[in-house]
Amino acid sequence: MLPFSRLISKRIVFTFSCLLFSSFLCSCGIKKADNKLKFPAFITVLRSDNINNSGTSALESKLNGSFHKFIKELTRDTHSGNIFTSVYTINDAYFVNSLSKMSRSGLMPDGIITDIYNTRNLYSKSLIDEQSSDLLGEYIPSHLESLLIVDNKIIGIPFARASLLACYNTKKIYSALYGINDLASYSKDVDFAFRANIHHFFWTMQYFDADIALSRLLSGSDISGNAYKPLFSWLDWLKKSVDDGDIVVVRNSVDLLSMLINDDVDWVPCWSHNIPELREKMGLDLGVAFLPLQANKVDHINYKYEIFSFGRDSSSSQLSASMLIAQALAGPWQQRKLASSLPGIFPLKSSAQPSELSNLGFDKNLLDDIQTPSTEENIDQSMLDIMTSLDYQNRYLFESILLEYVYGVINSDEFIEALKQMIPDQGS
Repeated sequence: MLPFSRLISKRIVFTFSCLLFSSFLCSCGIKKADNKLKFPAFITVLRSDNINNSGTSALESKLNGSFHKFIKELTRDTHSGNIFTSVYTINDAYFVNSLSKMSRSGLMPDGIITDIYNTRNLYSKSLIDEQSSDLLGEYIPSHLESLLIVDNKIIGIPFARASLLACYNTKKIYSALYGINDLASYSKDVDFAFRANIHHFFWTMQYFDADIALSRLLSGSDISGNAYKPLFSWLDWLKKSVDDGDIVVVRNSVDLLSMLINDDVDWVPCWSHNIPELREKMGLDLGVAFLPLQANKVDHINYKYEIFSFGRDSSSSQLSASMLIAQALAGPWQQRKLASSLPGIFPLKSSAQPSELSNLGFDKNLLDDIQTPSTEENIDQSMLDIMTSLDYQNRYLFESILLEYVYGVINSDEFIEALKQMIPDQGS
């Protein structure tokens, strides 16, 4: 027979274990958020980024660290310090597949931060716990409603954006470029460079209407040979530009920015969060402008949004905590704080103080346009179709195929066939 003290101890441990187990079962069965947290909540937030993937500069790595710090500080200040957050970053190329594996194991993060294309991809795979638009609808800007509200359910809350711009050496280029023909007029004395991805080349595709053809191809549409003509025209222009030495195409952003800093090239597409590093290295030799746009195209800025979504395996208290964090991120105070904490990352709803960003050397008119959210849809439909047709792994495969084409490993017909192989129903 057990001594009385050991018998009491075992019963206490057994009772406590049962209570923990029963509360776990109850929490798993409840999906409705309770915004009145009675106890501290511990949540995990997972963010996608290109860190250690296609080349990450020291400043981009620092930005990732600053982003984590920003989330943790926000968490500390939310709900009287009763929310504790662990923030992790996963390589873009493996993000969706990693979340799929986590879901199968019941280990989904409570919060998910990624771009708008990934968010829609995750929703299509039932990896996001959508929420009622009646509850969170005020946090969705009108121009993003069609992308983030599905069947009156919100699949994510946007809270920040970066802008794709043109960065150039003012010693060689004296003013912004306004169209694709400007590349040809400057090409004798100026070297242009692009990263081999869709964002960087999208405006050049628009000039030939190749964006529409590529969108239809990647969606699996059965299109005729004539429909490919715009895509072939764009490919011919790109190949000739590379062969003539007017354009250099590289694999990753680090090489691209280094070439501009070291005067190896004179003009590159760049994200707004690259500006601090470039300004530090180049000083007043750095010019910043909008990407050239064809005159008859809608004038829109190429944004990359940060979207906060909710995992499917959270308890009610964890979901409540995640919702509080998302609401705080989209709220006016954190929107103002975001601009000063993350240079080159812009708040979604409120303008940052001009002094906080003018130090980066942005032209005031450019800065005003970037900071002022558009009241109209500013994500091109072709871009949306292309990016949602390709998961991240296929986006990097697209880059490899494009590099093989521009440097003569494959021809334009083989380029088209290689893209078809990425479409499940058309691959051989």
